[in-house]
Amino acid sequence: MPEPVSIVPISDQARLNLRIATPNAAGDVLGVPLPSRIGDARRDGEILTLCLGPDEWMILTPNS
Repeated sequence: MPEPVSIVPISDQARLNLRIATPNAAGDVLGVPLPSRIGDARRDGEILTLCLGPDEWMILTPNS
């Protein structure tokens, strides 16, 4: 039997959409490596990065 789904609010966060051709350079600038496969996510501390497409990422970070 599948687990029930629950929706909970998350703390206030900043969301950035990033479209670039050189993800390694952006990862160096952000200080967080970007995932390379579409659909992959990577967490580094409180920063979450998601690969949405071949040249598109979403970055979620605390809103400070």
